[in-house]
Amino acid sequence: MLWLRFGVGGTATAVAAAFLYILGATTAQAASADACPGADTAYDLRDYDTARQGYSLCIERGRLPEEELPDLHHRRGRSQMKLGDYDAALADFDRALAIEENHAQALNSRAWVLLLKGLPEGALPDIEAAQALQPDDARIADSYAHVLAALGRRDEAIAAFDRALELQNGNQIAKLQDNLRAAGYDAGPSDGQPGPKTREALAACVRDRCIIWR
Repeated sequence: MLWLRFGVGGTATAVAAAFLYILGATTAQAASADACPGADTAYDLRDYDTARQGYSLCIERGRLPEEELPDLHHRRGRSQMKLGDYDAALADFDRALAIEENHAQALNSRAWVLLLKGLPEGALPDIEAAQALQPDDARIADSYAHVLAALGRRDEAIAAFDRALELQNGNQIAKLQDNLRAAGYDAGPSDGQPGPKTREALAACVRDRCIIWR
């Protein structure tokens, strides 16, 4: 199996290689999921359309064990989320959960799609179920905080963001700080430290029911 992994400096070459690899996958290769590593690489490099094509090869042309399908539907759904195709993403998350109803990450992602579609009430049961399954997952904790903020439950949202900050590593916090700044909130430097400026920015975000998603 060929795993395509490249550093940041080789982004253009990596995207091209992943694309050619996916297009060149035969039915037999797809059946053994050989197209999927190229899809993962394309996703990591933010070439979401190429990633979606690769995951589709695995799902639609392959004869994979059923237990592998929930993850693949989830990954393809995530690619479609990034492309703004929320209905297609929802369909993939629904398929993943039809096979594995306790797939925490698919529940989390479906909650995000519903939130992005302006349906926080619909997102709440999914994110609560995901949190019950993986209470110490930083991404799920962050998603829960966003859903509470969108519902106008400010105090609960602030407490949930505090919990998410406890679980997040420095890189995740720095990304949050970047995203807050991009949304117009002064979170201070992107140093990965949840200081007073970051917490003030989050409080303002909660007040405005903003959505920090990239």
